[in-house]
Amino acid sequence: METHCAFEYSLIIKNIGKIESLETWNNNLVVSLNNGSLIQYQVDQISKNFEFQATEIKRIQKFTKKGITQMSIVQPKNILIALFDSTVQLFNLKTMKPLNILCSKKALIFSYNKRKTLCIGLKTKLLIFKWKNNTFQKTIDVPITAVPKTLEWFKATKICIGFKKEYILMNLRDNSNKQLFALGKNSQPISTKISDEEILLGKEKICIFQDPYGKAPRAYGITWVDSPKNIFYFQPYVLGMFSQDIRVRTLNTKRLVQNIEIPETISFCYGENENIRFGYTFNKEGIWRLNEIPLLVQVDMLCSEANYEEALQLCQLVDTLDTVNKKEKFNTIKIDYAFYLFNKRKFVQAMEYFHEVGCDPRIVLSLFPSLVPPVVSQGFSIPTIKIKKLDENEQLEAIFGLIDYLQQTRNSPNIKTKQNSLEILKVIDTTLIRSYIQTNISYVTPFLRLPNYCDLEECEKLFVERELKSELIELYKTNEKHEKSLILIGKESKKSGDITTFVEYLCLLGKEHLELIFEYSKKLYQINPNQCLKVFIYEKNDKEEFMENQISSRGLPRMTVKKFIQENLPNLIIPYLEYVIFQKKDSTQDFHNDLLLFYYEQIQYLEDLLKNTLSDKKKINKLQITKNKIIEKINIFAKNSKYYLPQKMLDSFPKNRFYEERAIFLSRVGKYEMALDIYVNKLNDLGKAENYCIEHYHKDGKTQNIFSLYIKKLLSNNNNKYKYKNKDNTTENINDNDNTRLTNYIINIINEHYTKINPLDVIKLLPKKLNLSNILDYLILIIQKTTEVKRRCQITKNLEKSDNLNLKSKISKKGKRQFYIDQNVLCMGCGKRIGNSIIGIFPNGVYAHMSCIQNKYVCPKTNENFSDYSENFY
Repeated sequence: METHCAFEYSLIIKNIGKIESLETWNNNLVVSLNNGSLIQYQVDQISKNFEFQATEIKRIQKFTKKGITQMSIVQPKNILIALFDSTVQLFNLKTMKPLNILCSKKALIFSYNKRKTLCIGLKTKLLIFKWKNNTFQKTIDVPITAVPKTLEWFKATKICIGFKKEYILMNLRDNSNKQLFALGKNSQPISTKISDEEILLGKEKICIFQDPYGKAPRAYGITWVDSPKNIFYFQPYVLGMFSQDIRVRTLNTKRLVQNIEIPETISFCYGENENIRFGYTFNKEGIWRLNEIPLLVQVDMLCSEANYEEALQLCQLVDTLDTVNKKEKFNTIKIDYAFYLFNKRKFVQAMEYFHEVGCDPRIVLSLFPSLVPPVVSQGFSIPTIKIKKLDENEQLEAIFGLIDYLQQTRNSPNIKTKQNSLEILKVIDTTLIRSYIQTNISYVTPFLRLPNYCDLEECEKLFVERELKSELIELYKTNEKHEKSLILIGKESKKSGDITTFVEYLCLLGKEHLELIFEYSKKLYQINPNQCLKVFIYEKNDKEEFMENQISSRGLPRMTVKKFIQENLPNLIIPYLEYVIFQKKDSTQDFHNDLLLFYYEQIQYLEDLLKNTLSDKKKINKLQITKNKIIEKINIFAKNSKYYLPQKMLDSFPKNRFYEERAIFLSRVGKYEMALDIYVNKLNDLGKAENYCIEHYHKDGKTQNIFSLYIKKLLSNNNNKYKYKNKDNTTENINDNDNTRLTNYIINIINEHYTKINPLDVIKLLPKKLNLSNILDYLILIIQKTTEVKRRCQITKNLEKSDNLNLKSKISKKGKRQFYIDQNVLCMGCGKRIGNSIIGIFPNGVYAHMSCIQNKYVCPKTNENFSDYSENFY
């Protein structure tokens, strides 16, 4: 079935006799008759309706004996190549005077290509010629095994030869050949050249494509109803010559384009003049001219017949349009083709063409009135194409195709370069939301979490109508409408009794929304204070699943948050400060001061509760446990923190309580004696007092006499009763008026810590009535220590003296070695004179400048290594 009309044809020359061959150039036509005559015509167009007139301008009788069987024109050189009487000869194209004879006998066929290479086929060989010095010069002879019927060039080094039974590919560089395929019994070889990389070979009813490597470059061939007599390539068509007519097929789609009713043709020549392409053929009636209908006209014809694929392929060949207009033509065809495919229910292919063209998405959206308000696509529809109404299943399938198209379009880098790009993106994203709702609603929320341009009012209305609350919350969140989100979440939480989502949303808000966090955390505090704390302590790097979609960097200002919590959420101030200090390692002084003071306030609060709770023993016990825990926290924090102000704590904590904590604060301000006095005279705990001395003793610091101070306080008569923990962890009480037990304790102290106490201080502090035998162990320890120190000093002195003597001995030995160097001695490293420079002398007697010695153990002359040499050598 014909698709359109590619050629118009007419008989332009009648009754001139039997024609052997013809050839054309520009508007000239050369015809050879079987009687040997040669006629030259000038062919001119005489009307706009493709009517032509041939005027004879030259006739040469008996130009050859029997007529020219094959002709070819080398137009730039004005040369005619003619094959007649088994001879190949050159003629001047203007004068038709004979020139060189290239082959004088047995020539059967020739083939000329645009690379100025000529091949003449004989029965047993091929003659190869190259144009040089204004003539064809023979380069090589190539032997062949059969009579050549067809010759087709691949570039300048390979040629395809058609024999009676087969086709072969000949490589002219090494005379190698490769069989392509065999022919049938009733088949004659026919061929035509497509390009330098491709030819078409006939085999019965099929034509097969071949490349220069002996392979089929296409997965298909061209199939005819019966076997053609000959084939010719007229881009983009293949012309098949048959007894009844000439059949025109496309090269790529293989469709039958046209039947040209010219019977009994076998030859064809191609011509081009002023961008007009044409051809000539002949039969018994005379010579026929085939005029190509302009490609643009053919394109429009194909479009009118909805043959868009062919139209697109033809449009690529149009060279009468500039680049911009050609692209516009392409896009117009593709858009029409896309609408055509849409009507054929090929939605995916249609959307691919829409995307390829890059047309305004509102043109595509005009196909979906149920998804897009008419006002959006108004003025962007295609009125010339009537779109058939889709049923429910077709509508769903079309929407799936639309989703893919919209996703590709919104991600295209070109979309933001268009005018009104934001408006287009808003339409695209809003339509995507509508499409997801109709196809797969689970895609809505993930899409909203991405950067998008959804129309807030349209989507809000859509979600409210369909009661899509989680999607509505996500919409508010991505559009910074957090208060609307919180109101909606609050209502849902109130219905379900679950505040998890409410807390999670507040945790998503960053410092940019601090006022909103404060406002809604008050409401949350009334419901669940513990959950409220989470709002303030969540940080972005916490690995919690629901925090993956962070709205902004968290970074809540801690000082501002602390002030708000202190004023509005008092029960959360201690947990918040503990989180900031202990987990986030915040060293802000105010935080550390406040935590200690809030601990103290908490104890006061608990003590007030204990006073008012006298009958409920369980509650009293519970409150007491809580109080003790806080006191323990104060003690630990006071010891470990380095950032609070101890003087401020001394002023804030009462003097008649928190003795141990006050001792810590006093130590921080350097009042070690007052701190020790608290352990001895307030807490009466000798174990803690002793530990305090151990912890704070420094040999060269302010506390080097702390043990002496401790002993002095124990011996002062204050009528105290001390607690003391033995090594077996049993507690023992010691009264200061119990001289024996107290004295024994003091003696144990000086014996255990004798290295940290000045002996003179001990002797002055101990009671005069104390027997010397009581401190005998202490004195022995002191004497041993003194003796050991003296002995160690003596040993060190003797060792240093020995080293000094050894050094003097070595120096003396070195001093006795003599080396004689005069001004003529040369450096073994660089070869220059030693002169007055510093030198090094190796054990093998080699001299060298110090600057020439790269390794002090390696001789620069012999490379001998002296690293194991027992003595220093320079």
